[in-house]
Formats: sequence, C-alpha cells, structure tokens
Amino acid sequence: MRKELEQAGVVVIVDQSLAERHPLFERFARNFDVVVVNTTALRNVVRQLELIEDLDVVWWLHEGRTLEATLEAETGIDRTRVRLLCVSEYARSYLPPGFRADVLYNGIPDRSGDIQQKPLADRCTFVLAGTLEKRKGQDLFVDAILRLPEDVRVSCRFLMTGTLGEPNLQFWSSVCERMEAAPEIEYLGLLDHRELLELVAGADAVVCCSRDEAFSLMVVEGAMLAKPSIINPNVGVAEVLAHDKSCLLFEAADAASLAEQLLAVFQDRARMRDIGLQARKVYEEKFTVDRFSEEFLRLMRQEGRAKHV
Repeated sequence: MRKELEQAGVVVIVDQSLAERHPLFERFARNFDVVVVNTTALRNVVRQLELIEDLDVVWWLHEGRTLEATLEAETGIDRTRVRLLCVSEYARSYLPPGFRADVLYNGIPDRSGDIQQKPLADRCTFVLAGTLEKRKGQDLFVDAILRLPEDVRVSCRFLMTGTLGEPNLQFWSSVCERMEAAPEIEYLGLLDHRELLELVAGADAVVCCSRDEAFSLMVVEGAMLAKPSIINPNVGVAEVLAHDKSCLLFEAADAASLAEQLLAVFQDRARMRDIGLQARKVYEEKFTVDRFSEEFLRLMRQEGRAKHV
C-alpha cells in the first residue's frame, strides 16, 4: 500500500507512536487542515486531535455492530469538532443516541477488463472469501450446504478462501469437522487479490453470510465482475441491492434460508447471469472510484473549514 501511494505522489510517514498521544504527533498534526482517522482502533488519536483549534477531524468508521459499544464509551468526544463517516446505513444504525454520521460507500477500481471472463464450469460454483472467523459465517455456509440434497451437492463446488488467525483456530477446527461430510467443500487457503478475482470470474455466485458486515468489498468486486451475490440484511451493501433483481437475500444467521438461495442458484444458472448484470449496473452507479472520489471530496469540504485536501 505504501508503494502504491508513493507512486501516486503521496507522501507517506509511518509513526509508530501514533496512538500513544505523543506530544510530537500533536505538533505535527497542527500543520494540517483536515485529518482523517480510520476505524475505532484509533480513538485515542481522535481524543488528541479534537483539542487542536481549527483542525477539521473526520473519524471514518469501518465497523458495524461494534460501533454501539465503542462509541458509548466515548461520550466525551466533542461532536461539534469531530465529524463521523460510516460505510453504510446498516453501520450507521448502530450509532448510540446523540451521535450522527454521514454515509460514504466504498469505491473500487474497475478491473473487469483485466480479468479474463471464463465460461461457467460444468459444476455450479460458489465462492466465499473472508477472514476465517465466526463473524464471517463459514459455519453457516457449511451448515447450509449440508442441508442441500446430495445430488445437488455433488453437482456443485463450494470454495472458501481467507486467512486464519490464532484466536479463531477452535472455530475453524469445528467447521473443518463439519466439512468432512461434504467433499464438495474446499478451502483454498489465502489467495492474492488477482487469484481471488479470477476465481470469482469463473464462479456462478459470491456468498457473504457474515453475521455482521459493515460493507463487503467482496460482494462489490463480485458485482464489478457481473456476478450475483447471496447476502443477508446484516451485510451493509444489501441496502442498495434488490432481492431477485441484483442479488439473492437470505435471513441473517439462518442456514436453512441460505440453503434455499444456494439451491435457487443451482436450479436457474441462466437467470443468475441476468442478476449478475443487474449487480454490475449497481456497481457502475454506486461503487466506482470516480463516484467515491466525488463524494469523499464533497464530504471533506462540506464544513467549509478545509482550505485544501
């Protein structure tokens, strides 16, 4: 990321004392008009910066359900000095009373021209990508697959990819035990970004069964590649996709409901192509980098305090 920023002409400074309220960081921050602080993990930075006169502090929150508890513990923040951004209406719904935020949907570059579009495989293929943890719902995915008729399962491939951290070893171990009953489920390890996009390009559908997902870049990348997604209302992008038009929606944390939508994809693969094309239209309208850039700059300037960004 640093290399890409520097190639774009952006000066990058890494300060390991950033979150420790070091006085040198405060003096450094006084040189700027606007500071954008990412995620609730840097709330100490927000506390330090809000005391600087005439500094426009924007707190860009990328979390979902955890915002409620985190911000309730930060009631002393001067809400007239700190502006909040959330990545979806879903995420914003978890702000405690008294907090307000604008919504800024993420944007991603259009890489559809760089990824070779492949004909669909003989076997109906589903892809779930994300950190291996309970919040991401790999257990729900496996439970839903096991609810499918055996003749459907053997005609499909269910592919998972993502990184496994030590705190989630026990969770993943239990998921692997369940997977043994269905050899059609494969864990591919951690893929690089291009490998993942190529995998999605050859799939019938992207699955996101997270119990709590503030946005979901994976679903948007699927839409960018004209792939339908299977999602639930606890995934932020669900608010701009329409069931049976640009996505398939299942009930949150409900393996039986997820199984119904997996079966729907299998039974009508041709219609899924039409849903994927509608998802692509939503991407072009809501999630391009140009749209994101325009909206980001508008939000940065809306207070009228920034001299330049």
